[in-house]
Amino acid sequence: MDFGLSQCIRRHELSDSPLKKVWVFSTFFFTMLEDKGINAVCKWSAHWNVFEQELIVVPVNEDFHWYIILILLPNSSFAPPDLDPIGAPCAQIFSLDSLGGKQCEAHELIENWLQIVAKPKLSGRQWITLDSRSLQVPKQPNFYDCGPFSIHNLGRFLMHYPDIVNLAISSASHEWDRIWHPHLASRMRKNLRLQMTLRRSVTHQEA
Repeated sequence: MDFGLSQCIRRHELSDSPLKKVWVFSTFFFTMLEDKGINAVCKWSAHWNVFEQELIVVPVNEDFHWYIILILLPNSSFAPPDLDPIGAPCAQIFSLDSLGGKQCEAHELIENWLQIVAKPKLSGRQWITLDSRSLQVPKQPNFYDCGPFSIHNLGRFLMHYPDIVNLAISSASHEWDRIWHPHLASRMRKNLRLQMTLRRSVTHQEA
């Protein structure tokens, strides 16, 4: 999973996507947060500013199943005290689950963490509840391809996030197929293996 995430982010960094500040948490972050609570992960964001990021990626493994939680524009989660929060721009939290799970509890846990991190930065500003959504993404045909499908779905989100965020797209539409390319998701495991083999070969030659 770590290798797939690194390759996905590397491709994104080489692209012309308007999302420039993307932070990817360790695959252990959510497990620590869930098992030991918010205090156990306070130091995980001590040396970087959460609210300077445009997108935060949280890989999650629960019961041997991988999925992705995303926080888009976390800086929009607080606003001036005199602003009416109804209709105001807000940060968004998404889940990309190739088994179709809503992951409401994970959304709530991540938002609680974000709100605790935000407290020292509020300075009189008000907290705005995140817009929470579970995205329709390509679904895995088995119970073991969750990792590769998660990498594929993250890559497609990074590439097409304005359309994904702003448009209500049915999974039965041609537009959904264009954005998510479900036929490529099943090839991700093979592609990752080829990339790992190539990296080992290059490393061996350099040695």
